[in-house]
Amino acid sequence: MSAQAGYPDYELVTKRGEYRVLKKSEGNIFNNIIFMVPTIHGKGVIIAPMLDGHLLVWTTAEDNVPKAKTRLVTPAMYEKIRQIGAKIIPNLKMEKTCQTFVGSRSIEPLSKDFYLKAAHNNSKFINVAGTKSPGLSSAPAIAKYIFVIY
Repeated sequence: MSAQAGYPDYELVTKRGEYRVLKKSEGNIFNNIIFMVPTIHGKGVIIAPMLDGHLLVWTTAEDNVPKAKTRLVTPAMYEKIRQIGAKIIPNLKMEKTCQTFVGSRSIEPLSKDFYLKAAHNNSKFINVAGTKSPGLSSAPAIAKYIFVIY
């Protein structure tokens, strides 16, 4: 977006994540969020009960997926989520999947972190980009940082 405004100071690459939602019959297995041990690739797969009673098994993370392909659910990742879900909870019935989702996160490839900087040629144009996980949770702190610094 900054390039469209005339400030091409950085580029972003995409990371695709895929999700599976299990039927409500599986949502009563437990009441807590279960994380796999994180690796260098990210936080790993998470299993979490949803407010509506379904069970969410998520997310994979594939780097440098072309933007046009970030909306595609892939058979390979669908299977990978099944395998990891079964590893975390062996009696989890992954065949009870009722919905799948896919999303993308923007990553600034040089820092691989949040990109929070004023544009080179305009100190009043502040770039807030590449807010990968935990971007949503970080939003209040990012806003405060931008307000205080700029």
